[in-house]
Amino acid sequence: PGSIIDDSFWSRHRSLEPSELSGDGPIESHPDDCSDPGRLYVGLCAPGVSMRSTLVHCWSSAYHHIRERHNEDPDSQELDQFWTLVGYFNAIKELAGAQTLLGQDIPERIGRINQTSNREPPPVTERPSYMDLSSRASSTALPSMLSRLEEEFGEDFVLTTSMFGTGVDVTRLGLLAVSGQPKTTSSYIQATGRVGRSSGGLVISMFRAGRPRDLNHYEYFTGYHRGLYRHVEPVTVQPFSPKAVERMVGPAMVALLRQSREILGIEVSRRWMS
Repeated sequence: PGSIIDDSFWSRHRSLEPSELSGDGPIESHPDDCSDPGRLYVGLCAPGVSMRSTLVHCWSSAYHHIRERHNEDPDSQELDQFWTLVGYFNAIKELAGAQTLLGQDIPERIGRINQTSNREPPPVTERPSYMDLSSRASSTALPSMLSRLEEEFGEDFVLTTSMFGTGVDVTRLGLLAVSGQPKTTSSYIQATGRVGRSSGGLVISMFRAGRPRDLNHYEYFTGYHRGLYRHVEPVTVQPFSPKAVERMVGPAMVALLRQSREILGIEVSRRWMS
């Protein structure tokens, strides 16, 4: 609980106007609400179509639409939050596959959309710019990469993995495409919570119909997202599992050596106390 009853840190309640009240009670707020926009989650599943084709169509449409809107109104700063599409993947192998699509398939699809559009097509580069924000990136290059993401109307695409959910705090990002449901709800919340921080955002979750877990999340998409934090997995209570021992035995031994003068009659070196 916070100091204000309507502010629990995770969520805030607002008073509804009389016009928003109905006979069945107050209506729900919508992420498109201009007074306090949030994140809108959209589920996308295409049975009989590969994830590769779904990704190409989805990313190309989003890329073309935002740049078409910007071409009509170049002074519209609100489009900046959707200018950079962040592609989230559960594995480096899937990320590498999307990287090859940015070289040929996605530019070709964007070209076809331009040809069928009745409006004046926006300028499209031969190969959209992208950033590889994954474990393959050097740690020394990460600060400069994050600075580039802060620039208005910068990178076209960002390809990333689970590291996007830890430490990436770029407020202008508002468009995220998740390829396949992450293994845990906590990682899903961490990743999607990085977009739409300043003025709302759009999260497109693309599911594989051939995977039972993805299909289950798609079928119960609304109920799952209505109680998203309720589905966070509890921490396993196995203090003596091999991984837990391997992770914690080192710090425990150092703490023991720093606090002890002798152990089982053997004097501990004074260097541990310095």
